[in-house]
Amino acid sequence: MQDSARLALLRMAQDIRMAGMFGCLRLSPDDFLVSGAEQAFARPLASGPSSLSLVVAELPGYAGDPDWTLLTNCINTVEVHKERAQGSDTLMAVPVSRHRYAHVGSTLYFERRGRNQPLVDHVRELRVVQVAGERIDLQLTLYEPTLQLEQHHALSVALRNPVPAS
Repeated sequence: MQDSARLALLRMAQDIRMAGMFGCLRLSPDDFLVSGAEQAFARPLASGPSSLSLVVAELPGYAGDPDWTLLTNCINTVEVHKERAQGSDTLMAVPVSRHRYAHVGSTLYFERRGRNQPLVDHVRELRVVQVAGERIDLQLTLYEPTLQLEQHHALSVALRNPVPAS
């Protein structure tokens, strides 16, 4: 139970650090070749009392297509495409997806591309607090009913790329 909570918090921290990190050039409205992407990229972090939604550059190892692909040469060209787009000799491809963490019932879920994956069971509470562009405070409370054991886990994550509060 304790290891699962720590791993979930570390995974959330990794995604928080990647929120809003979309390559090396500033994006403009003309760079978005798919509807809805501009709004998602403009607010890459949204937090609720027991949920967290992030738009992140994906690390290697995720199965399936990303929500978007950013193609760039890091000099003067950047384009955002729907799902997976292939890079070329001159354009680097950066897969970008929306990741959502939510506490539902007694389970903490990770959602990507409409699929929910349970991360931790026996969750009593997930608290997400965004401190005005500085950091995200995460608090996870687990409860084991058989042993009547309650565990509290907390982690603060500094924002690498300050984003507007939601």
